[in-house]
Amino acid sequence: MRSFLKPFFLLSFIFYAVSGDAFSERPPLEIYGKLPLIESASISPDGEHIAALMNVDGISRLAILNSDFKTIKTFDTSKSKPRGVQFVNNEYVILYNSKTLTGSNFVGKLEVGYALSINIKSGKRPVQLLTGLDELHPAQSGLNHIVGSGRKKNHVTMAAYVGQRSSPTLSLIEVNLKNGLGKITSEGNTETQNWYVDNNGLPLARVNYDEKKNFLSFQKYGEEGTEVFFSDTTEIPYDVMGVMPDESGLIFIEAGDSHEVMYKIGFDGKRSEPIFKIEGKEIAAVLLEKNSKIAGLQVTGDKPTYFFLDQDLQDATDWMIEQFPDASLYYSGSTDDRSKLVYRIFDMGLGDAWVMQDRSKNTIRLISSNRRGLRTDMVSNVFSITYKARDGLTIPAILTIPAGQEMSGNSDRPLVVLPHGGPRSHDTMDFNWLAQFIASRGYVVLQPNFRGSTGYGQEFENLGKGEWGLKMQDDITDGVKLLSEADIAGANEVCIVGISYGGYAALAGGAFTPDLYDCVIAIAPVSDLPRMLSEERRTYGKDHWLISYWEELMGAGDSSRDRLKKVSPVFFAEDFEAPVLLIHGNDDTVVPFIQSRIMARALKKAKKDVTVVKLKGEDHFLSKATTRMHTLREIEKFLDKHMPVNK
Repeated sequence: MRSFLKPFFLLSFIFYAVSGDAFSERPPLEIYGKLPLIESASISPDGEHIAALMNVDGISRLAILNSDFKTIKTFDTSKSKPRGVQFVNNEYVILYNSKTLTGSNFVGKLEVGYALSINIKSGKRPVQLLTGLDELHPAQSGLNHIVGSGRKKNHVTMAAYVGQRSSPTLSLIEVNLKNGLGKITSEGNTETQNWYVDNNGLPLARVNYDEKKNFLSFQKYGEEGTEVFFSDTTEIPYDVMGVMPDESGLIFIEAGDSHEVMYKIGFDGKRSEPIFKIEGKEIAAVLLEKNSKIAGLQVTGDKPTYFFLDQDLQDATDWMIEQFPDASLYYSGSTDDRSKLVYRIFDMGLGDAWVMQDRSKNTIRLISSNRRGLRTDMVSNVFSITYKARDGLTIPAILTIPAGQEMSGNSDRPLVVLPHGGPRSHDTMDFNWLAQFIASRGYVVLQPNFRGSTGYGQEFENLGKGEWGLKMQDDITDGVKLLSEADIAGANEVCIVGISYGGYAALAGGAFTPDLYDCVIAIAPVSDLPRMLSEERRTYGKDHWLISYWEELMGAGDSSRDRLKKVSPVFFAEDFEAPVLLIHGNDDTVVPFIQSRIMARALKKAKKDVTVVKLKGEDHFLSKATTRMHTLREIEKFLDKHMPVNK
């Protein structure tokens, strides 16, 4: 057994606590497995309607609500995978979705995104955009990229690849919202990465990047033609986020070791002074409005905070945060006049819900709860904690305790450690359906934001480079041990569960610290790093910047096969002691199902206890309620068998 530092915890002031006795009966699994009632919502520019992407009785629907939140029209969206919804004007709403395709135009499977338009007044069915255009390249995943306004009324401008198979170009296409038909209006070249248009739908700027020369250039469009107004040599392109509201330049974000800064590169080629700077945190999301105009920023933290360029939006969200100081508030959009704003909120008084702020009446109205059947007294306690890793680094984490239980005094309660995916991601004080489900079964759940996680500054993130299976894994291990020593959980039994990179971390835990875990559950995991990187090279080409990104992330300068084999669980099947459950969708285009198959094969060859569950028709994100509930049933059955809770 490895030696560990003494436990050190710093509890945040933010926590969601539930009073009363712990539940003697488990809440229904369906409460957690069903998709949220509202996954995405958008308010119309005039505030008269809300478009809500809903899941009702297992069926996905797009609902149009009036100003009293009454449903006036619905559209069946169950035949695809809905991803989001957005009003483009008061008459038309855009539905974003995707499908997993297998075809002769590409190798393997491809997750293709589409955009559909819906006339909320007269439309009878969604109309798929970008139809009837023979020039479209047949093998592309992004047929949903709406750049902005069209030149004509009820038209939008989209960007898609057109032309020859060997050298397609990202070009602008004017698309009719009524019938979905498109016409090419401006052609890019083989280096074009993105476009921006003005309020009239005319080209405003273009971003180009030469993968072989690592050369980035920004091109401005105007009445006198085009000109390059900025260029640079860089291995990874700038994070161009959008356009300034006054169309004076492009916005990009630069990350330093301990801060992130938002700048403008003006169309005169000059770089501005910092518009926004954050220390020790990161910019979680750039909030865009029509034509990719920057509205503001969402900043990371246990719960989000906001910076808006528009003072009206800043005042509105600041007021909301004052009303719900312990809540996590997620801005979703506003009317053109900023009088009404829509948010998703996680708060103990409301649970997981959607609300609308009406500034004209100084009111907050509940649109809908997101989890039917989940009373607020069923929500497990969520804490923000930190602990010290063995090298002294402070590791933030989220801790979920079963409802009715205090943080301490749970040493006999089994622990489930739930590392996040990414790995460039992080867990926050939000409603996490998997953590809440596991806690509802009587387990304490630890979600460590190990080094390499986003949210805590570039320096913290950079510490994860080349540390897959090494220090990143140690951070998880140290958290598990420290919880046991602090009388919080897991003194006797621990299971590790994860999705995607978290699935890799679960397998790494079973392979590299086999004496620590009583069971391992890996969902859509990477098991063979050399194979994954090889497949990425075949997909994107060895010169693509994404390959440099993965090589740096996995190997930190040494991404050789021998180096990556040393941290690939598939090559250490003999070392596993705990039983393993592998769950994977066969339509996963992010981490192919083969990664679970070869892991299972290796474990069976080593005569280890392994169970494989293939989710038919499921992608990487557990997008369907049926397969999500199937996943929870398998997890519950596996935990009850190998690490039951003593009631």
